[in-house]
Amino acid sequence: MTGTTSILNKLNITVAGNYQNNGGTFNNYGKFQTKGSINFNNGQAIINNYCRMISEGGINNTSGYVNNYGFMWAKASLGLGDIVNSGSITNGPIARVKSVTFKNTGTVTGSGYLYFTGNTVTTGVGTTGVTGITTDTIRIYDVTRTNPLTIYDNQTGIVNPNVVYKSFTAPDSNMAVVPGCSVEMNSQAPLTVTWDYFFVTLNNNIPALTWSAQYDPGTLFEIQRSYDGTNFYNIKNLASGNNKSVYNFDDDQVNSKSAVVYYRIKAIEPHGAQKYSETRTVKFSNKTGVTIQTTPNPFTSNFIINYQTTEEGTITIRILNVNGQQQLAKTVAANNSFNSFTITEAAHLPKGIYVVQISRNDRLISSEKIIKQ
Repeated sequence: MTGTTSILNKLNITVAGNYQNNGGTFNNYGKFQTKGSINFNNGQAIINNYCRMISEGGINNTSGYVNNYGFMWAKASLGLGDIVNSGSITNGPIARVKSVTFKNTGTVTGSGYLYFTGNTVTTGVGTTGVTGITTDTIRIYDVTRTNPLTIYDNQTGIVNPNVVYKSFTAPDSNMAVVPGCSVEMNSQAPLTVTWDYFFVTLNNNIPALTWSAQYDPGTLFEIQRSYDGTNFYNIKNLASGNNKSVYNFDDDQVNSKSAVVYYRIKAIEPHGAQKYSETRTVKFSNKTGVTIQTTPNPFTSNFIINYQTTEEGTITIRILNVNGQQQLAKTVAANNSFNSFTITEAAHLPKGIYVVQISRNDRLISSEKIIKQ
């Protein structure tokens, strides 16, 4: 991959040889596996792994931006279970990284769990974690560590206080489902839940959800909503009832000023297995006189929000990462006409996917995805 090329994977991709990214964007919501190596060799390369990324020939990130929210594994099957990082790796809170050896001369931030069975090294300007106050904790377990006073076997780089050595069970390398995987991947898991139907209709501008399923007793239904079709959030949990197969829910808290809203149901069985319904959408006719556009998208430094409204007052602009963590917020005054706001603070954000939210009086007006390259 080079330049502005992009790949969006929601199922299974198996590469017979090596995979090399010299500047493209790869969004992985399914299973991506190579028989050879995985290489990110350009500072413009952006990799967003939400599910499973597996290499049998090692993973080398020389200058790319890797955002891992799922499971990243350098297998030892070819004797090359190595991860070498001189670029940037950011892990989400449920992320798992597994390999034999790990060498870091770049940056590792975020949170998640890093599991290594061989030699670990951080040298030179290699940095793990961040300084200052943060809620993120990076948990590293090096099975062969011999020095209890260090996190790495060879530690001459920078290791910040939010990095801890923690013993935990190895990630399940054959896991069928990873939180964050696509609906298509989750649906392949052999689960007891069987969806009969799921649909959403509008009743007086309120989305009415109705679904039917077959399931084990004790199953929990988690209702999820999204304003961009990618980032879903839990809005309600419904416990299953005995001998009940049809369920209803009215979402009277939805932001009806959004053009499109997405819904799905996650069924969680008593033994922990999960299965998603299909995703359904509803469309609202925006009669409020509010028009919002974010440009450019993707952006590299600053971006502009064009906002037209018939209401005068203040609005709040928030930028969240894909885990829902607020990265910045600002309050601006809006006229009852066309407004243009330049978000210069976005220049300090690392490359990745974000959600821009605009609200007035604590009510969400708009939410859309934006990418920084």
